[in-house]
Amino acid sequence: MGRNGSLVLDTIAVKPRPSALDQFNLDLPPATGGADAVSAQTLQSLGTLYLQAELEQVGVIPAAEALVDARGSLQLATVQLAETLERFAQAERNWYDRPSREQLFARVFGTGAGAAAGQGAAVNNGFEPLLASLCSSINRYSSDQTRLGPPPATDMALINEAAGALLTNLGLRQYGNTLFATRRIQEQLEAAIALLKDHGVQAVFGVNGFWPVLERILAPNVPDISRLVERGQSGQRLLNWVAGTASATGGSAAPALGPEVLQAAATWLAASGLDAGSSPARNVA
Repeated sequence: MGRNGSLVLDTIAVKPRPSALDQFNLDLPPATGGADAVSAQTLQSLGTLYLQAELEQVGVIPAAEALVDARGSLQLATVQLAETLERFAQAERNWYDRPSREQLFARVFGTGAGAAAGQGAAVNNGFEPLLASLCSSINRYSSDQTRLGPPPATDMALINEAAGALLTNLGLRQYGNTLFATRRIQEQLEAAIALLKDHGVQAVFGVNGFWPVLERILAPNVPDISRLVERGQSGQRLLNWVAGTASATGGSAAPALGPEVLQAAATWLAASGLDAGSSPARNVA
């Protein structure tokens, strides 16, 4: 996997057909660890974890797990493919199972199947409203830009305030197994993607490409893949940008707002079913 690769998606109202999904080059960012403080490195790791959380809802790791569980009943064309599936099954012993992953994503971001009602502090229900608030503030800044001058200073003040609130929220969720789990799930996710890209696996399902294999395994319960991937990628970009607000002691002065950040905020809002005028407090799960 490349260190700086990413998926590039246009905002899509409906999930594209399998042929359209072939354009997505799923190249995961590296999972990095950090110190106990909310450092830039720690926030970058949490950005990676956020993308992992959305890809969990896409079903990437669950699809690979289902394929491996069914390996005894599949018509495998080669011994090599059988060995590949067996190696994945053995590696699973050292990885997080699905309930554990879902519990982690709910605890850090309040998303996914693990974010059930009535679990109190075990679910971070504050994260996504705060991320929505940040995106809305960035969108306002973007809208207020004109050819005659920059947006008012109050726009940047609102962005700084929203970024600071997000930092505070995540600072309470970085402990325990969070950073270790990010690295372990990254390893698991990379292995799952490699497995579903395997030409032997594609031959089993009579399709070409990673996304068609994923859809065949998940059918008939295929999620809105484009929407979830867009949320994951844009959310990760935003958290990486927020990481620029954190110094070794925890800062609050936001870095420059480039076009990529402005686009990420708009994309995240659209993929979450929120438009530029929506209330940031709206439920975005």
